[in-house]
Amino acid sequence: MSAIIEILKEKLLRIEREVAEARAVLQQFSDAERPTAPPADQRPSSIRVADKETIRGIVDETFARMGIHAEPVGAERLQQMMLEHGIKPEDNLFSRGLLEMREE
Repeated sequence: MSAIIEILKEKLLRIEREVAEARAVLQQFSDAERPTAPPADQRPSSIRVADKETIRGIVDETFARMGIHAEPVGAERLQQMMLEHGIKPEDNLFSRGLLEMREE
């Protein structure tokens, strides 16, 4: 039993490291893309601005390293899956707020 716990602890540490790496990458992009950032010709060379393709590549690589190989589902399919699992949008505070905004 303790061997299983040690294996799980090691896996959790690996996941935590990967999440920390992903956060650091995302922080770099969010720092570089803030609306208050100076124009590209006035930025220090250390600041990079990423385009969608660059971000998509990083996300794809991160998912692959995490063992996530599924295709993303669309919003309608996700809503259907949630309903199939008993999650009602009207019971969720966030979803309820979205529904109220649509009715305005």
